[in-house]
Amino acid sequence: MVTDRDMVGVKPPDSGIARLRALSELGARLIAANLPGDSPTQTIAQDLKLAMELQRSLQPGWDPNDLPIWGFNLPARQMSGDFFDFYRTGKGDFAFSLGDVSGKGMGAALLMAKTISLFRCLSKRIEDVAELLTAINAELCETATRGLFVTMVVGRYSPRDGHVRFANAGHEPPLMRRKDRTYKTFPADAPPLGILSNYDVRSEEIDLAGGEFYVFSDGLTEYRYAGGEQLGVDGLIQLVEINAAEPPAKRVEAIIQMLDEEAGWDAHDDLTVLAIDDSWVGQEGSHVATPPTRKEASG
Repeated sequence: MVTDRDMVGVKPPDSGIARLRALSELGARLIAANLPGDSPTQTIAQDLKLAMELQRSLQPGWDPNDLPIWGFNLPARQMSGDFFDFYRTGKGDFAFSLGDVSGKGMGAALLMAKTISLFRCLSKRIEDVAELLTAINAELCETATRGLFVTMVVGRYSPRDGHVRFANAGHEPPLMRRKDRTYKTFPADAPPLGILSNYDVRSEEIDLAGGEFYVFSDGLTEYRYAGGEQLGVDGLIQLVEINAAEPPAKRVEAIIQMLDEEAGWDAHDDLTVLAIDDSWVGQEGSHVATPPTRKEASG
């Protein structure tokens, strides 16, 4: 099991309100820039670059320590509609979330930022994951517009006993890898957030017992190779097995980068995955995670 010495350096939780406000202001300017006679192209480019940096800053800090939990996001476009977050609570557990906002562009990115901020704020005082999703849904229903909604998994992982409690709002089924290399999925039993004000979601608790737990966006399982073949859950399992010996941080990076290196991906959707490995104990020679960037953007 993971001990306290492996938890050093985790970025503490914060509300992200200031960054959310700044991102919202940038979003308003970028949306307004689509109107005739508004901001010049150079100003739009500068605002977009800053918005991308602010959006990335809402993700957990990139920490050099090997932790039992890690996430990775590779946007298909300049702004991502996917998100993930995690932090260590005062009790030593890890609160985590991963979600996907419907639609593309600045509107989806702003809703993503709001949902992350709601998670960070509300999860500090609401430990029950079903109650947490219900509270987030209530907030989103008051303000969500233009048919946007959010699929989301929230949970808490305890390194002390290996238990994961989670709830799923219309998201892709999380995947558990047992120590004997068998797998189990957990389909959603509630609709996405931001649609129905009368909301009912149930939580589930599992004992990883040294196994692993993966949450991911549909951009990952719906990835298609050049020949049209879809990755699917079976393909994801193959990638997990290939990289099973790696620490969680390097493992999730490797899974996404292996797909990104395939010439057949034409960037229709974001790729996001979060992994929890109950058996991982930090070792010397920690992997240093780096912010993800698409190869196409570097040229």
